Amino acid sequence: MPQLDLITFFPQFIWCFIFYFSFYFYFLFKIIPKLATVLKFRKHKLLSLANNINKTKDGSTNLLVEYDKIIKTSCQELVNLFQELLQKGHAWVIYSSLDMQTKNLWTCNKIFFNNMFAKEAINYKLNNFVDKYSI
Repeated sequence: MPQLDLITFFPQFIWCFIFYFSFYFYFLFKIIPKLATVLKFRKHKLLSLANNINKTKDGSTNLLVEYDKIIKTSCQELVNLFQELLQKGHAWVIYSSLDMQTKNLWTCNKIFFNNMFAKEAINYKLNNFVDKYSI
């Protein structure tokens, strides 16, 4: 097999190894620390905003609790929408397949079954004939 030829396999493997680890280390030391600093900054900004709002409103509303409630309800609504979509999709697949079999493919199915059962009937008659008249 030319894919596993020793002359071409090892250089491809080495280059794949080099590119994989170069991307891995690039993401490890460049991209992930930047993402971490952005997330830390967001968290710090949200906490400071929540503290400022709680100080001005005398703690009547807690921004973090409200934020968590909004996130929780939106996630729950998303899960409900996905479940509804799956149920409707499943029902649509069943309806479409039954509709296709009863309308579009009815003649093909009818011809197929007639041919299959006709062959079965002929084979059954031949076998009975051979069994009856064999010595």
